[in-house]
Formats: sequence, C-alpha cells, structure tokens
Amino acid sequence: MKTKQDILKEVYDYLRAHHGLHTQTDFAAALHITRPVLSSAMNGNDAYLTKNLFQKICAAYPGIFNLDYLLTGRGELLLPIPRPEGQQVNDIQEVKYTSNLFDLAMQVIKDNEALHRQLQASIAELRSLIDRYGPIPGTESPDYAKMVAEDRDFKKDKC
Repeated sequence: MKTKQDILKEVYDYLRAHHGLHTQTDFAAALHITRPVLSSAMNGNDAYLTKNLFQKICAAYPGIFNLDYLLTGRGELLLPIPRPEGQQVNDIQEVKYTSNLFDLAMQVIKDNEALHRQLQASIAELRSLIDRYGPIPGTESPDYAKMVAEDRDFKKDKC
C-alpha cells in the first residue's frame, strides 16, 4: 500500500508532467502553504501529511484529483473524465490523447505570447524609426496620418 508521502510525490510528478508545475515553491504557492511545510510533507513528515493538505490539493486543482485516493491510496489518482450519460472512456489511449492535446494547447499559447511580445517590440522599433527619420515615402497622405493617430489612440485606450 502506498504511503501518504508516495501519494504526495505522485501528485507532484503528475502536476509537473501535465500542468506545467515547475518547482516545489510553485506547488506550495498554489496550495497557499510555505515551502518548508511542503518540503516537510514531501520528506515524509506525518505531521504535515494531513487531510487538510490533500484537501488543499483538490481545491487548488479542482476536478483533477480523487480525494479518497489521496487520503487512503485506494482507487485512482485522477477523477474520471465527465462523459455524457452512457458514454464510457474507450481506453487509456484516449486519456493520454486528451492530456497530450492539453499540453500542446498550452505550448501554442506560450508560443503565441512570445510572438506577440516580439511583434510589439518590432512595431515600437518601427514607430521610433518613423518618428526619427520621418514617414516612409508615399505614406504622407492625410488618410495615413489619420489611421496612425487612430491606432495610437486605440492602443492608449486598451493598454
């Protein structure tokens, strides 16, 4: 039978692999406990491996972990995936596929955020060059000036 320490490490490993958790410090912050308290629990100190700790895990990561498993080691670590009535999970491959899609979606979001920052920096650099050297030939029209002014006003309102 698994110890509470084993179960806590299993939770931590799952979160690192599937939910972008990087450090025990991040884990402690998500649980609203201090890093030393988490460290004591991870090292097997029963005074810190409490029902309250496992309830905090379920509260911090709702819909993921099976509290009964966390407390007793019986059953499955993860809660079942909600399905329409009568529909069952076909096999473990479907669960892995869903997890991989989540990981892929998170990576796409991170990549898009990085590209957005790079694009903002490039736009700022171009505006600086235009301000320093004047407009690009052919862009002196009143319509272009109006468009640039509206764009700057829009950014001021949004940022």
